[in-house]
Amino acid sequence: RELTEETGYSAKEISKLGKIFTTPGFCSEVLHIYLAKGLKPGNHAREEGEEDIQLVELTLEEIENKIRNGEIVDGKTISGIYLYRLVSRV
Repeated sequence: RELTEETGYSAKEISKLGKIFTTPGFCSEVLHIYLAKGLKPGNHAREEGEEDIQLVELTLEEIENKIRNGEIVDGKTISGIYLYRLVSRV
């Protein structure tokens, strides 16, 4: 449901990759990370006051290059990519 609300996309299959603590030692917030497969675009009607999210399609190689180059520095994003790489090696 969150995927559709935030992006307008729907997924044929969603599987959990893992979880991370976003700020250990500061708070107990846990972020659950999922992999969505079989994505289909749909209508994304933004509600008034909703954050403007831009969707950008990138290959895994492009994402990893952006992490290496310092263009992607968000810890949650990097953790998600790392968890995906661990699962995809199995």
